[in-house]
This record gives sequence, C-alpha cells and structure tokens, in this order.
Amino acid sequence: LAEVGFAAELDASTETGVAERRTVAGVLARTDASYEDAKGRLQAIARAFDVDLETPPTTHPTFIDGRTATVEIDGHSVGVVGEIHPEVLVEHDLELPVAAFEFRLDALE
Repeated sequence: LAEVGFAAELDASTETGVAERRTVAGVLARTDASYEDAKGRLQAIARAFDVDLETPPTTHPTFIDGRTATVEIDGHSVGVVGEIHPEVLVEHDLELPVAAFEFRLDALE
C-alpha cells in the first residue's frame, strides 16, 4: 500500500504545538517483507525525483532495532524506514511481517 496524505507531528514553533505536513508512506505486508524491500522502494522514488537518498541506522519504537533507518533526502532528515516490531504487529492483530517507510513530501521538491 502507498499513500500521500497529511500527518501530524509535534512542532514547538507553531501556536498549537503541532504541525501537519504532507507525507509519502509505503507499507509491504507479506511473508518475506523486509527492511531491504522498503528501502528498495525508497531508492526507486529517489531516482525518479533525482534526489540523494541516505539511510543511516537509527532506533524507533515502532521498528525492530537494527532494521531501522532515518530517511535523509538531500542531506535533510525527513522520515523513517524499517521493519515493524513484532510487538506492534501483535498489538494490531497483523499476521504477516511488515516493512514500511514514511517521509515528508516536500523533500522531493
């Protein structure tokens, strides 16, 4: 699945403390879904938009440690990619492994 839509994030510089930004998200759910699959989709998007993509390792509570990276486009940290942690899968009654990414749409401009 893929979607372009609004996502809210904490932003102390706004009056409400929350900012809405357009994001691009992709999710792969299948028996062999992996970090590499999600990263491959990101690389295809980066090539199509002629931007530089880096994916340095990071940690994130939704994803498996060691299978998670920051999405950096043209040197800016704009999102995350990784394999969803098994505890999150169980919490949401998901029976298949899931790999996913999300990043700010304006990074492609």
